Amino acid sequence: MAAAVFPKVGLEAMLTPENCCLVLIDHQAFQVAGVRNIDPQTMINNTVALAKIA
Repeated sequence: MAAAVFPKVGLEAMLTPENCCLVLIDHQAFQVAGVRNIDPQTMINNTVALAKIA
């Protein structure tokens, strides 16, 4: 019955607030300027949105 409650274990286990955390780096202007694979404003917007929902 435990398999029905927690169907995956180990590396395939589901993330929950009890077993995970979010680490945001201190985003500085020079770090944002160095990113080339995404628009800088999009990266800022994504980071802010992620921080708000965390």
